[in-house]
Amino acid sequence: LNMAGGSTINFTGSAASASLQVGGTNGTGSMTMTGDSVVNMGATGSVLVASSAASTGNLTIAAGSVVNADNVGIGGNSDTVAGGSGSAVVTGAGSVLSASGDSGFISVGRSGTGSLIVSDQGTVAATILNIGRAGGGVGALTVDNGVINLSGQQSTTGDGAALSIGNRGGTGVATISNSVVTITNMGSGGASLNVGGSQINPLGTGTLGVS
Repeated sequence: LNMAGGSTINFTGSAASASLQVGGTNGTGSMTMTGDSVVNMGATGSVLVASSAASTGNLTIAAGSVVNADNVGIGGNSDTVAGGSGSAVVTGAGSVLSASGDSGFISVGRSGTGSLIVSDQGTVAATILNIGRAGGGVGALTVDNGVINLSGQQSTTGDGAALSIGNRGGTGVATISNSVVTITNMGSGGASLNVGGSQINPLGTGTLGVS
């Protein structure tokens, strides 16, 4: 699927099961967005890139395009069900991948293999960003001249803003250079940076490089 020239896809209604899938069950999918295109999944929808085993997916958000959802899974979307191999790229000024609903959750390599690249003033915004989560989960985050903005707390669990690299038995690697990462929450859930497990989700192997 290629979107360009300000194209827009809007999901409306309250159905929590609404999802955009790039690389469905046992499938291969690719989606590229350019020219200020927009995908809006609403307050409860999901964007899933290679969410199941044997699936492969790639999502590219470029040239001022925007994706907004409640939950984003890149390379799996479950702690107990194996995910596939997914990748996402957010690149260029005005390009945004945002998880802004009640969950505000982005996972990269959750029981699967996932990678997320943020470059050239691209932005990722969420409440919680997990890199490498759950058994079999391997995630990689690369941020080069990009922005990561994690804020608030989940209304469903009360968990505060967090960047977690390798948790709940997963393996995560994050490399951040020439970029800005902001983790803020004024609520009771606090804010945290976790490498190799967290208090809520212990165990895992994490590596963080900053330059």
